[in-house]
Amino acid sequence: MKYTQVPVGFRLELFVSEPDIVNPIYFQWDERGRLWVVESIDYPNEIKEGRKGRDRIKICEDTNGDGKADKFTIFADGFNIPTSMTFARGGVLLAHAPDMLFLKDTDGDDRADIRKVLFTGFGTGDTHAGPSNLRYGLDNWIYGTVGYSRFNGEVGGEKFNFGSGTFRFKSDGSKMEFLHQFNNNTWGIGFNEQGDVFGSTANNNPAFWGFPTASIEEKENDG
Repeated sequence: MKYTQVPVGFRLELFVSEPDIVNPIYFQWDERGRLWVVESIDYPNEIKEGRKGRDRIKICEDTNGDGKADKFTIFADGFNIPTSMTFARGGVLLAHAPDMLFLKDTDGDDRADIRKVLFTGFGTGDTHAGPSNLRYGLDNWIYGTVGYSRFNGEVGGEKFNFGSGTFRFKSDGSKMEFLHQFNNNTWGIGFNEQGDVFGSTANNNPAFWGFPTASIEEKENDG
């Protein structure tokens, strides 16, 4: 942390670290100020037989207001290299190649009791090139990226086959759209205040690209 540069007026403080979390690969904050961490203990080794892994989603909470996590709850486990998550429909969407999963706690114990496959088709040939960077968009679509391991599957009755690019889908898994093709292993996405979508690649010299909002709106209208 001491080598990290932050904007003027900001400072970094340690909220949680090992051994309380192990191999964090992704995280999101919820509306209650709790940190949800995707831990990948199995990384980078894919478990091919039965797909039962040791990876999990852990909720890290500061209960006494001292700025450090002191309560830890396993929301869901048994995964093998989940690569991203975001909140939607009262639950969690989890990128867990080959599947996109929906997880939800229905009884208030902070443990998922619903686990549903929304769609499947993400490649698992290289664990470094699967789906990542799930974001809840301003248009109520879920945005994400996938690398050269590709997506080859069917969503909402429509077949898709793409890789190294950005996509979006409805949070109930009813519809998907492929947005932009890159020339490398795509691993980054973000939005600006105007709602434009930016993506980046993980190799060589990462480049950022803007997708004008108008183009997305036209695509939606055409569909």
